[in-house]
Amino acid sequence: MTTTIITAMIALDIAAALLRILFIIYGTFLNTLLNLEPLLVDAGLNSLLSDANLVVRLASLADVEALLKIEEECFEYPYDRLVFEEILRRRGCTILLAEVLDNPIGYVAFEKKGHVGTIISLGVVERFRHRGIGTYLMAQALTMLKGAGVRRVVLQVSVKNLAARRLYEKLGFKAEGLLRGYYRGEEDAILYSLE
Repeated sequence: MTTTIITAMIALDIAAALLRILFIIYGTFLNTLLNLEPLLVDAGLNSLLSDANLVVRLASLADVEALLKIEEECFEYPYDRLVFEEILRRRGCTILLAEVLDNPIGYVAFEKKGHVGTIISLGVVERFRHRGIGTYLMAQALTMLKGAGVRRVVLQVSVKNLAARRLYEKLGFKAEGLLRGYYRGEEDAILYSLE
């Protein structure tokens, strides 16, 4: 009996060591894939951390507060609590939430209706921009939409948001037209699509 317990403990130690090695390999692969620099997190000490700490997961109603914080930092006309709750409850809608060490840093919300997907919103907090997070979130959303049978993806973006427009164009989106007064009747948007 004692030999069996010792053998089981050794097997668990080996399994734990293998998991640690796989985590290191995955982190290195993610760094290479995304070509990310180390990310700076404000965790009281402003410590540098590895990109392997980036986690993207499905958001739930429990994440609404975190989504609101990101939204308010990112947008002049932010969505409110009711909008996020509606998105999270609506059939065919998904929100992917990006976190570093359990700190929410960005999200992408999207919807599938038939063969058309809509990117509802994409936001990354200021200190994590220009590091590939938005590109990664969009790639995940597009992969999920394509896997669900979507043939065309549309989105709207402010005419003033040059960084987002460059990102969408880099991903292959084409401008289709101007939506006057799209944002609360005050600001125009550009309609983009990807076939």
